[in-house]
Amino acid sequence: MLSRTCLDWLCLLTSLNRLSLLCPQLCGLPEECLDTITCRLDAHDIGNLWKCGNIGFNARLAQGGVTKFELPFSSRAKIVWPRMVSDFRKLRHFRLKYEAEIPWINVEDFSWSLVPRQLVKLQLCLDKLAPIDTDLVFPHLDYMSLSWLQASKPSEGPLYYVEPIEPLMDLRLSAPNLRTLQLFPASTLFIPLHAAYVPPNLTSLAGRFSSLTDRIRDAYLWPSTLTELFLEGSFTPHFASLQPSLPPSLTSLTVCGPSLVRADTLDWSMSKLPKLSTLGVRASGLTTEHLKQLPSRITSLDLYEQIANNTKLLLLSLPKNLVSLHGTRCRVPDEVIPALPRTLTDFPCFSQSSSALAHL
Repeated sequence: MLSRTCLDWLCLLTSLNRLSLLCPQLCGLPEECLDTITCRLDAHDIGNLWKCGNIGFNARLAQGGVTKFELPFSSRAKIVWPRMVSDFRKLRHFRLKYEAEIPWINVEDFSWSLVPRQLVKLQLCLDKLAPIDTDLVFPHLDYMSLSWLQASKPSEGPLYYVEPIEPLMDLRLSAPNLRTLQLFPASTLFIPLHAAYVPPNLTSLAGRFSSLTDRIRDAYLWPSTLTELFLEGSFTPHFASLQPSLPPSLTSLTVCGPSLVRADTLDWSMSKLPKLSTLGVRASGLTTEHLKQLPSRITSLDLYEQIANNTKLLLLSLPKNLVSLHGTRCRVPDEVIPALPRTLTDFPCFSQSSSALAHL
C-alpha cells in the first residue's frame, strides 16, 4: 500500500508535464519510494526523469528506483531500443507494448545482449526477432512472452532454423528457471516445438506450433512440472499420437488450430491426466459418446463452436460438475435448460437472454 508521501509525490508527478523540474526534490526520497512512484509511470515519463541530468537522482533510479519499465508505442516509426534500461540494476519487469492497431514494433537495433540479465518478467512484441545468443543467460527470468512477425536468419547453430521456419531457442540454457513461456509468431506462421529445449521447471506453455519434434526413445520430454498447455498449430490433426505422452501434472489443456482434431482419435476419458480440470479442443465429429467419457473433474470446457449439430443431445452429455462452458454459439433448446449442470455459472455463448438461465 502506498505511503502518504508516495501518494503526494505521485499526484504531483502526474499533474505536471515537466517532470524533470522535480528531480532535485525527488533526490531525497528513499529508493523504495521512488520505485513505488516509477512503477505507476510509463517508460516515456521515466525517460524524461532520467534525462534531467541530475547525477544524484539518476544514481538513485539506477540503484533501485526503477524495477518496472513498460514502453508503449502508438506509431510505426522506427524505434530505438531504450539503452537506459541497462543502468537500472534492480529492473525486474520489462514490457515493450503496442497499441491494438499496431501489433508489431520495428526495433532496428534490437539484440538480446541489450536485455538486462536480472529480469524476472519479459514481454516483447517485435517486427523481427533474433535468436538468443548461446552465451547469454537470464538466470532470474520467470515469465517470458514473445510475439514477432518474422525472424532474423541465424548464422549458425543446430537449434535455429532458416526461413520459412521460425527459430525456437534452447531455453534450458538461456532461461533455466523460466516457469511461464508464451511464443506467438504472426497468425500465418508456426514454429516447431522442441519439448526437450524448454526449461525443466516450466509450469505454463502456450504458443503457435507447426510440429512437436525431438522424440528421444519414443518419449516426449515434457517438463514434469507442467500444469498449463495451450497448443495452437497446424499439427493438431495428429494430436492424438502425442496425447499419451502429456505429463500427468496438467490441470489445463487446450488444443486448437486451423485444422480440426478427429474426435474419435482422442481419449476423452483423460485417464492419463488425473489432475486435468480445464479442457479446450477443436474437434470434428463430436458425439454424445465422446462427451459422456469426460471425467467429472472437468469443470471448464471449450468446444470451439463444434456443438452446433445435435445441440440438444450434446448439451445433455456435459460433465455434471461443469462450471464454465465456451464455444457453443447456438440456441439452447428450452427443454434442455433445466437439465444443464447446476454448477454452470460461465456460459457466455448462448443466444437466449440471460434470464433464460436464471436458475443456474
